[in-house]
Amino acid sequence: MKKSTVSAGLNAISALGAMVLFVASANAFAEGSSEQKSVLDNVSDWRQSMQDKGYKLDFGYVSQTAYLAKGGYTDDRATKYIDQFHFKFNFDLNKIAGIQDAEIDALIVNRNHDDNLTYSDLYDPQAPFVNSTQESHGRGSIWRLGLLSYRQAFFDQKLKIRAGLINKVWDFDNATPCDFQTLMLCGGKSANNGIWYNWNVGQWGVSAQYKFAPEWTVKTGLYDQNPRREDRNQAFSLFTSGSKGTVIPLELEYRPVFGNGKLPGIYQLGATYSNADYNDLYLASNNQPQALFPHLAPKVHSDQEFLYWNFTQQITQQGAASTDGMHLFFTGGIGDRSKIVKYNYSAGIRYPGIFSQRPKDSFGIGVSYAKLNNDYINNARLSNQLGAGVAGFNPVLIRDSAEVVGEVYYNFQVTPAISIQPGLQYWTNPAGVSQTEDAYVVGLKLMANF
Repeated sequence: MKKSTVSAGLNAISALGAMVLFVASANAFAEGSSEQKSVLDNVSDWRQSMQDKGYKLDFGYVSQTAYLAKGGYTDDRATKYIDQFHFKFNFDLNKIAGIQDAEIDALIVNRNHDDNLTYSDLYDPQAPFVNSTQESHGRGSIWRLGLLSYRQAFFDQKLKIRAGLINKVWDFDNATPCDFQTLMLCGGKSANNGIWYNWNVGQWGVSAQYKFAPEWTVKTGLYDQNPRREDRNQAFSLFTSGSKGTVIPLELEYRPVFGNGKLPGIYQLGATYSNADYNDLYLASNNQPQALFPHLAPKVHSDQEFLYWNFTQQITQQGAASTDGMHLFFTGGIGDRSKIVKYNYSAGIRYPGIFSQRPKDSFGIGVSYAKLNNDYINNARLSNQLGAGVAGFNPVLIRDSAEVVGEVYYNFQVTPAISIQPGLQYWTNPAGVSQTEDAYVVGLKLMANF
């Protein structure tokens, strides 16, 4: 068992964060107890008053419904529903304690209805995870502490450091927003390395980014690779065992602005390295095919690598808001021999303010591609060849086709805080299984942010 190189001193940061959370909650209760004009005015005035003092709270809700209109593994007309609440806390330590350019962030996430159409009706039950009709699904119906970090900037904001219980979305691979409902079109691809986490699961770590030129930033860090962080009994735990090694990311970010300062872009190119062991997908411990020696353990490798990119560029500007107009995106990831999904790409268009009559609405269309690792496929084929004709042998599922998923959506901004987003998904070779019928999925996404 390898020990993580992430400093144990981060535990002190978590204690500081917990203390600030407690103090902020107490102050918030005291401030909110005064008489106000109305409930809505009370909330608005209270939040502004607290923010002026350095305490900021954001609350959000999202629900995602998926209906299997045609095809899939079962061809049932099934409907599945999930939802999620999140509470984001930010504490400006300059206002609170006079510490310049320093903040504490905390995030609590509640996921409900662990009921995903992908696994119940769309995918063959033998097929492991590739994509999802509802991207916010994952790791059960549970409350979690997803973030508790201290961050500070130095040298006129050029150097920024974050440490604590964190995950990759706050600092890496975050150029593309998560507005589509299918997982592979939502955000970047670096989470497909399978060794660090998105959004609602935190891992101990430290990240640093340095802006060495007006448009260029380099980022790196150390993250504890600990699969136990996904366990239910670790949802709010600050002290865990089970580390497998250390994740080291390296990312270069370029932020140009074209069109006379009207068309910004974000270009991120990164890689992750881990010193944790992993099992070979094809070879046994004797360097022969695993299918020939099923009684032997798989061959073990001592490190893992993953390459990713996340590019987004605004190409037109029309409307009142500077972000109104067409945005193109292209994201991708390439795994090593340890990854079942070897290649995954996505590309498409986002268009906020597409209609002048509905300036707050947005439109999106995109397509994603996922191809499984040939080592994984060849091992399954060899197992079937060796087992052919043997009594009681159940053939292994062959997943040698690329999964291609298209999605189109229209987002109606009903109020400044609430939006409704219907969408249509088309799945070709779900999970890479050509025998599974292509599928049409109707999606409906409801979002509220306060």
